[in-house]
Amino acid sequence: MKSRLARTMATRAAAVAGAAALLAGCGAGPAGGSASAHKAVVVAITGGTPNFWFPMNSAPDFTELNGQMNHMMYLPLVNVSHTNAISFRQAVADKIVANAQGTVYKVYLKPNLQWSNGTPVTAQDVVFSWNVMDAASQTHPAPAWTYGAAGMGGVPTRWTSVVAKGSHEVVVTLNTPTNPQWFEHNGLTQIFPMPASVWNRDPHNMAQELKFILSVASKPTNPVYKVVDGPYKFASTSNNVYWDFVPNPNYDGHKATKKVIFEYFASAPAEFAALKRGQIQVGTLPFSLYNSRSQLASDRLHVIYPYGFNYITPNESASAPGVKGALGLTYVRQALEMGINQKAMIQSIYHGLATPEYDQVPPQPPTLFADPNVPAVKYNPTAGKQLLLSHGWSLTNGVMTKGAMKLQFTLEYPSGSVTGQNAMEYLASTWKKEGVKVTLRALSGGTVFADATQSSPSTWSMANTIGWIYGPDFYPTGGEFYLPGAGANNEGYSSKTMTHLIHQTYVSGTPAQIKAHFDAFLSYEAQHLPVLYVPFTPELFETSKSLSGFTGSFNPITGFYYPNSWSISS
Repeated sequence: MKSRLARTMATRAAAVAGAAALLAGCGAGPAGGSASAHKAVVVAITGGTPNFWFPMNSAPDFTELNGQMNHMMYLPLVNVSHTNAISFRQAVADKIVANAQGTVYKVYLKPNLQWSNGTPVTAQDVVFSWNVMDAASQTHPAPAWTYGAAGMGGVPTRWTSVVAKGSHEVVVTLNTPTNPQWFEHNGLTQIFPMPASVWNRDPHNMAQELKFILSVASKPTNPVYKVVDGPYKFASTSNNVYWDFVPNPNYDGHKATKKVIFEYFASAPAEFAALKRGQIQVGTLPFSLYNSRSQLASDRLHVIYPYGFNYITPNESASAPGVKGALGLTYVRQALEMGINQKAMIQSIYHGLATPEYDQVPPQPPTLFADPNVPAVKYNPTAGKQLLLSHGWSLTNGVMTKGAMKLQFTLEYPSGSVTGQNAMEYLASTWKKEGVKVTLRALSGGTVFADATQSSPSTWSMANTIGWIYGPDFYPTGGEFYLPGAGANNEGYSSKTMTHLIHQTYVSGTPAQIKAHFDAFLSYEAQHLPVLYVPFTPELFETSKSLSGFTGSFNPITGFYYPNSWSISS
């Protein structure tokens, strides 16, 4: 999983006043013009810069922005479709055959794929990439860098071997019978075959190989990045201001006709002004500027829901300040969820452009795993208050109290967003109806992340870490999130029943058994509420009316778009 805040910070677009001069300098058209002059499409980014160009990103660099850059240049072994089915479009493989136990997966590669230097993409490239992932996922000895998705999809403990059978077949063997849907979605999608002839500098010393990868990870102009199999080749960069991509003529798919320039800009209002002037062709619109969108007469608005969920993190530790373990009680979390008026928040804060969410599989975008019949805990503050009273709580000076526990705590949230602040203020006001007193504390996003962990449970009580975007855990069983000690289990949640249900989703079986296991997990999770759900919000993209193909190219499951499918009219 990737933090939605990390995604937001890494991909929110904005433009600066000097953009026109910069575009002229990097070939995007004349000063003051736009990319509709047919030389480039300009995409604005803000809040971060791409910094790990090897496509199996390190842990601290496992961001949506790095992923987008990687997808420009390299194809994954296996992809997922817009509805989260396994897909072989824009992928290296064209077929997977699993045995009945789900322990052996024969992956067949497309026969005619080539790297941009004309050499074939082979099974040996797949094996090399797995060897890198495997080595970067080990803990003893500590590698030069840690693979960001270690622990997901059984990497590396469930994988026994990855072996090339000839030049176009790879056999992956697991040590435990496994649900093929889970493994193909969460395991095989992680591999990005890299050209071993270029990257494999020390075949017998993977520790040295990892050091080499780290030495060039932030240097996209290094010659190793010239050999790609994706739709684009990296061309140039300038002082972390822009990143220039040109079409890969050897790409085996819909070939790009224009180059793409990603530019780092400063603020949402400045981006809005640049969109208005036509200086950028793809950007985003914050909810705070939604009512001003009519000024963007030359643009189209695209409301796109990524694949993930928004939530509030409760500190369920007994050390949580004030609440002293109260948030670890299921009925307390249920009462708090009953105090969240999602539908009213959507109308008053998000302009009707959000959807209520009651479990970790979002209703938007539509996927194979969403279940409208999951038993939801919905807004009912009267019932929430009664639930607390029935468990021995009482109102003391307007605050629900039981012994040393009080529902009076600080809620941390990322600063810098008017919409985010309004949402937290609304939430605090509705919780008041249940006798819950919340003090809001706005901090930098990085500080909220640093605070909201179990490494320092006595320093925080509740945090709005905004949410998560799935990937590469596209089969959303919660293992990375709700198992004790899981990397994303910041709330300190632990339940033997939940652990059992999650492990059941990994087990092989008939399609009916696999579905039953997943449904049982999802129903329990929706009722047990390890986290508190808030409205799930879309991304608001603005594109020039001269640009077509954006919506069709955007895969909401992966969160990536494919500019080679875009075209520009005069």
